[in-house]
Amino acid sequence: MKSYLRKYIWLAIPLGIALIFFSTCNFKNPTDNLKLIVNFESVKTTVAVDFVNSKTGATIDDRTITLQVEGKDRAMAVDLTNEPASRFSVTEGLISFGIREGVTPTPDSPLELRLIVNAAGYLPTSLPVVIDSTGSHPFSVFMVLKSDPPEGVSTTSDNSGQAGNNGAVLGAIVVSTDPEPESGCAATVTIPQGTIVTDGSGNPLQGGLTVEVTYFNSQTESSLNSFPGGFSVNVSADPDGNPGEGVFITAGFIVVEITDANGRKASSFDPEITLTIEIAPGTINPETDLPVAAGDIIPVWSYDNATGEWQYEGPGVVTGPNANGNFQISYQTGHLSWWNLDWWWWWCSLGKRIVLQGKTDCDGCLWVNVKAVWGGWTSWRYICDDFIQFYYIVPKSLPVEITAFDRWGRRVGGPLRIEDLCDLTQPVMNINIQSTNTYRVFHITGTCPNKDRLDIRPSLPVWIREAGTSRWRYLGYVRNGVLEICNFEVPKRYEIKTFYRGRYYSALFDFYADYSVFVSGNYVTATASGNHVYYNVTLPDNLCNRL
Repeated sequence: MKSYLRKYIWLAIPLGIALIFFSTCNFKNPTDNLKLIVNFESVKTTVAVDFVNSKTGATIDDRTITLQVEGKDRAMAVDLTNEPASRFSVTEGLISFGIREGVTPTPDSPLELRLIVNAAGYLPTSLPVVIDSTGSHPFSVFMVLKSDPPEGVSTTSDNSGQAGNNGAVLGAIVVSTDPEPESGCAATVTIPQGTIVTDGSGNPLQGGLTVEVTYFNSQTESSLNSFPGGFSVNVSADPDGNPGEGVFITAGFIVVEITDANGRKASSFDPEITLTIEIAPGTINPETDLPVAAGDIIPVWSYDNATGEWQYEGPGVVTGPNANGNFQISYQTGHLSWWNLDWWWWWCSLGKRIVLQGKTDCDGCLWVNVKAVWGGWTSWRYICDDFIQFYYIVPKSLPVEITAFDRWGRRVGGPLRIEDLCDLTQPVMNINIQSTNTYRVFHITGTCPNKDRLDIRPSLPVWIREAGTSRWRYLGYVRNGVLEICNFEVPKRYEIKTFYRGRYYSALFDFYADYSVFVSGNYVTATASGNHVYYNVTLPDNLCNRL
């Protein structure tokens, strides 16, 4: 056997069970009355990621998503068999990977990754991932479908522009989004006649030009969820010119994409073009605790799609109000990216711990939202413990509201208002999850058709959804083939799914009114007995041949 199998192996014998420890997996000629049971946990730290349409809340499973692992500790990324892997092709909206075995992240020495995400028809985005312990770490990535953006977002496309053979724009191009309904704000790009437009390789764009402009307001939850890279960031240079970490509080952001008839994407402009972002009246300037006013300074930042990092571009000066009552910032740029108006906010590395009173291990992970009371900042995270610990880059002196949801998206705690996450007092959030008589222990065994004396007990993340719904949610971590779950509604049908070595495995199970269970699935056979459900999963040949 390959060395990625664990060295602790059980031999089950019909007349009894003998527990034998081996230092190698090189077994030869086992006798017929022996069954080899392998507790398969090649890595002890995993990252489980699902990809979500920002408008509909549905898992994106209708196209291929590309996930690239970057960041300071990207070399630590492996697949679930502990083989190096940093690029993944996602076809069903879910993926899991591991952290190299032997690496033990801690709160004092966390691992820092950045997930770069691309999918056809969606705006590119990224997600910072901080791992501070072993175990399974679930995350969700929100993505914007350009043809159907969420609330708080306005987009427009214009194809009236033309460029000559040398890339020079033949006439001035001015493209504005419609006012976004929630804020009444818009964004505008202005390209002067004669501007030379080139792609990332220096090739000129030629012929017809398509200009797409998308504006995101700073208040609507679905808009803020779409912010690429998150609001706790590492930058190569802050407004004082120093590399470092900090918190963004946004006043709005935009993305501009320009392509020609040959599919070339604009990257650079000579001379510079002008971008204008409007700001809604009443938007709070966190530095003054007052609504924004003419003369206020908001730093301007640009985003690198390849690295997922933000770069400081200079101060933005607020002007206005305009005739429509909105304020605005205009600035010149010679390149394209996401553009963002963000106050650079201070932070602490260790923040508040909030006790989740009433949460049990059986309840699984909660889906927790933390958002600034005055807008401009939000964070979603899965919480699997009975407390929330804020650490790494925590916004200081920023009033927030915290709300907890169960695995089905139902509110079970909060909103709890906290004036300062860096205040180390320990408040309590009461968690109220309705208990049902649906405690079950799932036993999962992988088998190979040509190796009937070999059983694999896997360790890997699992997702769940109510049958017929569109959102997969993190259920938990199967360890050595066992997962305990509870509090399902009856009668109802559910689906579970996982991913391993290029294949997705799924199964249906029905909880009937009498709490009995029926199970079926692809690559899966199952039986149920009392509180125990037994899955037998047929493993792919490419894995079986390695055993």
